[in-house]
Amino acid sequence: ADQTTAHAAQSATHPLILEWPAADRAALESQRAGGVVVVRYSGREMEVMRGCRVAATYHYVALTPKEDDVVMRSGAELAAAMPIHAARLDARIEQKQKLEVAMTIVGMYESEARAWRAADLTGDCAGATHVIAALTVGAFELSASAETAAGAGATMLGAGVEVHRDASKEVLDRDGKKDACAKASAGAVAPPYECGALLRVEVAAIVFPASAAPCGPGLVQKGGACQAVDPGRPPLLDVLQGSGH
Repeated sequence: ADQTTAHAAQSATHPLILEWPAADRAALESQRAGGVVVVRYSGREMEVMRGCRVAATYHYVALTPKEDDVVMRSGAELAAAMPIHAARLDARIEQKQKLEVAMTIVGMYESEARAWRAADLTGDCAGATHVIAALTVGAFELSASAETAAGAGATMLGAGVEVHRDASKEVLDRDGKKDACAKASAGAVAPPYECGALLRVEVAAIVFPASAAPCGPGLVQKGGACQAVDPGRPPLLDVLQGSGH
């Protein structure tokens, strides 16, 4: 019930990755330290290709610390902000709860701006579709609360009926410590310890030769690159356009 699943996202190339299991987040951090990360990404799930590499690295850019809150009240808002998420979050939305992400952003790991091609890949790269061009880091807390709540422990009177509404907030996930982010400084070569949680990634499609057909489920080849199928268009139309018809 906790496997990653999502509907089509509006910003599929810049997804929040707050709901990744700890082991997957650790794998991504490890791969990031060794160079630019290659993934298989369908817009609904992302797999780090541990055996696939490109000859490039990230450089860290320190930012003025920024606070950002994202509130999700519907399945569409959830899918737009977090295309890769666990089914438990869908259940929270269905239970009329709102989800809120409070983030502190201190920096980004960025790769060189370029068009990534299949020829750049080395190793076991079968199924690879994208590279992670940049990663945003800092600290976050993901919480859920009753959308209809009027206040913690509030008691409301209406039509002679006493209604109690509990607005308690439940923390679902957190990584990094906001207090540690206060130690961020301009010109730093790495984020402060305990403020380097991965928050968001920016992906770039790998350009494959026209004769190659690497795209997997949920993807269609366009201009030599794999892209997520546009949910607002008939899938057959995307396939026909991707094949040049």
